[in-house]
Amino acid sequence: MKKILLVLLTFGMLCGCQGKKDDKIKIGVVLALTGDLSSYGQSIKQGIELAYENIDTSAIELVFTDSRGEANVAINSLHYLLNMHGINYIIGDVSSSTTLSMIPIIDKHKIFLLSPGAATPELTNISPLFARNYPSSTDESIRVAELIYDRMAIHDIATIYSNDDYGSGLSNVFKKTFTNKGGNICFDEGYEKGTTQFKDLLLKMKKCTFDCLYLSGNQREMGAFIKQYKEYGFTQPVVANMAFLENDCLEIAGEYADNVIVPVVKYDIDEESLFVQKYKERYNQTPTMVNALGYDALNILIQALNYSQSPSEVATYIRNLSGFDGAMGNLSFEQGNVVTPIEFKIVIEGEIVDYN
Repeated sequence: MKKILLVLLTFGMLCGCQGKKDDKIKIGVVLALTGDLSSYGQSIKQGIELAYENIDTSAIELVFTDSRGEANVAINSLHYLLNMHGINYIIGDVSSSTTLSMIPIIDKHKIFLLSPGAATPELTNISPLFARNYPSSTDESIRVAELIYDRMAIHDIATIYSNDDYGSGLSNVFKKTFTNKGGNICFDEGYEKGTTQFKDLLLKMKKCTFDCLYLSGNQREMGAFIKQYKEYGFTQPVVANMAFLENDCLEIAGEYADNVIVPVVKYDIDEESLFVQKYKERYNQTPTMVNALGYDALNILIQALNYSQSPSEVATYIRNLSGFDGAMGNLSFEQGNVVTPIEFKIVIEGEIVDYN
């Protein structure tokens, strides 16, 4: 990240005055800090906090709230930020469902929402006051369909997905792309969020003949599923979505995570960057892509606030931003969606390596 972006805001530039706490620009943050998606939320929070340490904090105040990954809680959090703090700029959420639930509120109150984690295609162009620096799952799903049909030359598959906006969004685009290529879906079934026992579903799958499984959903559920899938004797290869590589998924899956193929947003760590150096200094470990998403989200918003403090103008600025030098690399937006390349990884003996 260029240093100018990290110290972009000064109190005088934003307020025309100095030293009054009430004149700070407040940025609200709605994240799943507890619950099933907390590994995402906490990692994004770390990235945001790291970015915050490198700006003029006399001009900006962050207000964090916990959505717990639940739509009704996210709505309450958003109302709290609006009514108690009068906030016009929000970063959130990691969940597609919670982010979707906030859209009508931001439209009604004319505030801006930047999501660092929601991937459902339903969010594309859903509002002129919304953008996301995490890519739409449309690109991921298309690439997975191409991988299985073209590269792996597998044409008969099964699909399992979570019955929420995230899982079904991934699965729907995948199935459309795969069948348009001529592929055959032999088994297609969803499961409810929070499911940990998949016996009935797996017994039904036993009656189907397929050559590959596409698994899409949230990390803990996928960890439990893949363990049971292999314990039931299934040997067909598995391609899962990005959440599979989260630590809480891999910990639940254990050795059964081996040989699962996963698409990921291309993320080349720049060891010389301020982001990596500061993260290692604070946490004594290498930052993940999710940390980088949080770091970029705050810095993108700060750059836009230096341009304007009108929520609609901030939204327009970010939705059309090009060439942003971020922790995730050089970023550009189209229709409010960040554009990033996709590559594939595979788990081998517990290690995540390139899939060749």
